[in-house]
Amino acid sequence: MKGLVKSWWGRSIALTLLVGSSVSAIALPSVAQSPKDLPNLSTLPLAVSITMPHPLEQSVWQLVSYRDAAGELVTAWGDSPATMEFREGRVTGTTGCNRFFSAYTLTGNELAIAPGGSTLMACFPEALAQQEAAMLTGLGAVTSYDLIGDELRLLDGAGEVVLTLAPQSAAAWLNTDWTLTAYNNGRGGLVTPLLDTTITATFDEAGQLSGSAGCNNYRAAFTQLDDTLQIGAAASTRRFCAVPAGTMQQEQDFLALLTEVSAYEIAGSQLTLLNAAGTTLAQFSTAIAPLREFHEPAAAKICALRSGSPHR
Repeated sequence: MKGLVKSWWGRSIALTLLVGSSVSAIALPSVAQSPKDLPNLSTLPLAVSITMPHPLEQSVWQLVSYRDAAGELVTAWGDSPATMEFREGRVTGTTGCNRFFSAYTLTGNELAIAPGGSTLMACFPEALAQQEAAMLTGLGAVTSYDLIGDELRLLDGAGEVVLTLAPQSAAAWLNTDWTLTAYNNGRGGLVTPLLDTTITATFDEAGQLSGSAGCNNYRAAFTQLDDTLQIGAAASTRRFCAVPAGTMQQEQDFLALLTEVSAYEIAGSQLTLLNAAGTTLAQFSTAIAPLREFHEPAAAKICALRSGSPHR
């Protein structure tokens, strides 16, 4: 992968601030000066350097439409949002099925996205697989962008729209299947789940949380306002899982931490649950799988997955 390149958008801006009675950064007058010769401190300008984020880096973008292999614009798959986030020369996101990452460079309204990598999970139904193939291939064709209001259009060399995106809605985390990647077991910080166990969480619009705790299925009520989140005590099935060792302790730790949740954060395809002190309790992702490279040939690799044939 090519080296990362910082955004051009940062620039210094001179601001005029009222300095009040502070004189720590101003040369004091000599004792020979009379009071009328003293500078008026309230009118002295103070230069402050501020780095302004590029407009592309101020939002998590959600796919609205994409150009398919026939050159037609197709509405994005709605059941699992595809997202994209630009930060300091690195673009990450999800196709609605797999996570991806790459490097990008910006010069004016020119945008170039380098070949990158993505997770390697088979995508169903067919419409979602087609969206992923078009999205990963399309990223490599991007040469510029247009930002009109809240709509971001990624364009190819001919000025044709490849991908259309909009800022992700605050409610986009609902009705998404989240998979646990790390959790706080209360005995030394974040740990990853045991191999051969999968812990999931889905929050619905009715205020119900459900999923698998690694062995048993569970349900709990939740309330959410802005970035705050409260989860009630969970009820679960009563199956016992002896393998792998520690599964039941892991399940107990996970269900217990849910009642400590006070806030949440969304960053692209990652959901983080925090307690009142801001400590991370759990981290989830929308896709967990091995990595592959893209852009060429993304569609062929997806087809190879389905047929069971290997690819490199």
